[in-house]
Amino acid sequence: MRDYRYQTIGARFVASVIDSLVFLPFIWTWFLVGKSELLLWLYGIAMFGVSTAYFVILHGRDGQTLGKRLMKVRVVRADDENRISYRQSMWRESPWITINAILLIIEAVSVFPGPYVHSTTLGAIYDAINALSYGWIICDAGTAIFTTKRRSLHDLIGGTVVVRET
Repeated sequence: MRDYRYQTIGARFVASVIDSLVFLPFIWTWFLVGKSELLLWLYGIAMFGVSTAYFVILHGRDGQTLGKRLMKVRVVRADDENRISYRQSMWRESPWITINAILLIIEAVSVFPGPYVHSTTLGAIYDAINALSYGWIICDAGTAIFTTKRRSLHDLIGGTVVVRET
């Protein structure tokens, strides 16, 4: 029988929705920025920094984002269930950091095109990376379903596990 402390998939999903709501005002602002590709790209860089800091700092500080705190789950070290380090927090977030950094680089090339840049090729690459991000979500969630401690791929990368608070 599986330990109830690790039965966190539903709570993690709701926590991610709550964390998304934290960023809703920033997303609304995104639409107010306007049609300028340069401003949108600069805003994208700012959002990348803010969201990365939100997850890395809050998970590294006490294992909880606002969503996880409300859902009473916490990210801990997989080996001894103590507080995770900021390094583990960074590794845990590294897949999303990498995907978003690549997308920002592609957007930068489209904002500042050179003589050999073809927008059709950039669009295809951007769409492929974006599709890979959806594939990552499916694999990440699927891993949590099939591991005994409900560890997602990003938990395996970071050496972490999410547990219910007792």
